[in-house]
Amino acid sequence: MKSFSQYKNIYESDDSSKDIKKDVKNDYVIRKQSDVHKKKIEAKRKDVSREDAIKNKVDVQTTITEKSKFIGKLLDFPKNTKSEEAYSFLKENKISKEKLWYFLIEKNNELHIVKYNEDKGFKVNAFIVELFKTYTNHNDIKNLIADIKIKGNDNFSIIANLNEKNIQFVKNDLIRFLSK
Repeated sequence: MKSFSQYKNIYESDDSSKDIKKDVKNDYVIRKQSDVHKKKIEAKRKDVSREDAIKNKVDVQTTITEKSKFIGKLLDFPKNTKSEEAYSFLKENKISKEKLWYFLIEKNNELHIVKYNEDKGFKVNAFIVELFKTYTNHNDIKNLIADIKIKGNDNFSIIANLNEKNIQFVKNDLIRFLSK
């Protein structure tokens, strides 16, 4: 039977095993260094992302403040404003639900009407459906609204498939009715 020292000598004399052991060790060190490098890059990206997000939020808030129009109980937000940006604008500026009942956002051939004060005013989707029923009674308007789709519930409505001409026509009527 061989003793431990004999096995130790065999291991030390085998050059290929030393190379494998060195390669494994070097590979581990390289991987560990690259992981640390990746983490540093990710940390830098997070810092840049936070700064960009803060800057973008300020830019968005400035744009919303400058381009929004209060018309009676209705607030008309700038085109392509995101709903969450609109809500955060209303909360940050502490807009009272007594003063504002609805807000309107125009997005990519759609109009979004949101009821901000749930206790007062019309049920939004029912109101929009009734408005479009009156449009169908007029032959000159009927052709303009043929492809329009309406979806929503009591607190919001989305009018889809509008072209530029339809959007202005419908938007003007909504402002006229909802701002009182």
